Amino acid sequence: MKKLIKGLFYIFFSLCGGIAGWSIYEYLKPILQNISPELSFVHSVIFTVVGIIFGISFSSALSDYLLKLIENVAKQLLTMSTKKLAGGAVGLIIGLVTSSLSIYIISTIPFEFIPFGRYIYSLFSISIAILICYISIYLGAIIIGQVSVSPEMLNSANGLELFWGGKQKIVDTSVIIDGRIYDILKTGFIDDKILVPRFVLAELQTLADSADDLKRTKGRKGLDLLEVMKKEFDFEIIDKDYDGILVDDKLLNLATELHASLLTNDYNLNKVATVKGIEVLNINELANALKPAIHAGEILKVNIIKAGKEPNQGIAYLENGTMIVVENGKKYIGEDVIIEVTSYLQTSAGKMIFSKIYQNKKKEK
Repeated sequence: MKKLIKGLFYIFFSLCGGIAGWSIYEYLKPILQNISPELSFVHSVIFTVVGIIFGISFSSALSDYLLKLIENVAKQLLTMSTKKLAGGAVGLIIGLVTSSLSIYIISTIPFEFIPFGRYIYSLFSISIAILICYISIYLGAIIIGQVSVSPEMLNSANGLELFWGGKQKIVDTSVIIDGRIYDILKTGFIDDKILVPRFVLAELQTLADSADDLKRTKGRKGLDLLEVMKKEFDFEIIDKDYDGILVDDKLLNLATELHASLLTNDYNLNKVATVKGIEVLNINELANALKPAIHAGEILKVNIIKAGKEPNQGIAYLENGTMIVVENGKKYIGEDVIIEVTSYLQTSAGKMIFSKIYQNKKKEK
């Protein structure tokens, strides 16, 4: 399909170049005197061929740019809400009417007395029409679609992003049940639209109706959280569904179709989405990234609460939940000890710190 469109662009720009070359010769024709019809025909052919060559030489770069522009517009249209589409459509209608009036006013200017006047008039009219329609669509999206305009959007190098908004985020069941998404949204670090698929709601409803107390509590907690989020944040329920596949596969299909990011705590879903090229925001990874950095040689005071897997090991935890393995710490279970960090290991579940006894509190006394 891309090759076909690119071929059509090549033909279009070649024709435009040829017409421009022929038009230039027709403009210069009155200046050239005493030219026979045969020579005049040869000159017109030469100008036309030169114009076609110029059109072909520029068509490659212009075709690539226009293809990317069309692709970006198509992707953004897929992620637009109904309000934004309605706002843009109303703005486009107003823009077309306004641009028509503007072009009528411009037509009163005597372009015929200006060199290449009719071509300047055509170029000026088209530019004015595009500019007015663009501004009208943008204002329509803001007023009707209630698009939030941030400084980043205003400074964006991509003009399309100015009114299409940022990338939308799809949340899965694990994130809703986890609950930390509410606190993250409240901080303002994520200000994009949050999408909740209808099939995720159905999964939460199934949990809420479960006979298992734990599952029922999780489901009800998730539904209560969504009720609060809907009132406070940019939140939308998506009715799109896919029959005959699991919820995880539905999330992957939806994220791909809408070109949206995926918010999840599910390790396996995270891995599969990454392989498929879907942007994933993992709440657990965010939490791990925000934990204080611990370096080898650092001295800490901890309380050993249980024995480790290896002989004589003790296990302690930091306030943020990071596990600390204490060498020869088993005999100090239930006591506060001073430890020295020897190394740490970053795992998919978080950071694990290894240490040794530095100075026992009783000896310190």
